[in-house]
Amino acid sequence: MFIIKNPEKSFNVGYPTNLDEIKDEYFNKILSNVHLQEHYCVIALCFKEKISSIAMSIKENRNTTSNVTPIIAKIAENNECGFSQGDRAVIDRTNLERGIHLHISNNWISVAGFENYVKTNPKLLNSLIKGDYWKNDFNNITPEIYLVEFKIVPIRDIVATRDSEYTKCIYTFRNINEKDPN
Repeated sequence: MFIIKNPEKSFNVGYPTNLDEIKDEYFNKILSNVHLQEHYCVIALCFKEKISSIAMSIKENRNTTSNVTPIIAKIAENNECGFSQGDRAVIDRTNLERGIHLHISNNWISVAGFENYVKTNPKLLNSLIKGDYWKNDFNNITPEIYLVEFKIVPIRDIVATRDSEYTKCIYTFRNINEKDPN
């Protein structure tokens, strides 16, 4: 978790640095007042990007490109689709883009939430861009964080899911002198 402290705000925000930090508890709380029609679900688009790149894109008023992992955040009640909250969704880009954007105003780990949190403090924004904010804590390696946006899509658009556990590749070999990490 990467915590940003803005002295101009009355609270701090923790941004996930790993997908495992984005938990079902977060989805349940942030989406508690979202009621879905049958056959629909909410997909969390988890954008991974270097924090300095995100801050720079805010300063320059441009979009940032990043890796996106779609995760099932909520499924309408009474659906027997076989999918579970937290599963990684296999869904094509067109269906995601066609989905309905779900803006949650108190989602501070969204793109807009990040912007609203840091943009009011130019000193903080510049320290995130230059690396002064995190330099000592991350050994001069720019931390990557996840920002989460939500889309409502028909369940039928999800062609498959996979759980968060990754299967070991059978073509991965270890050095004879090292212990097997798995």
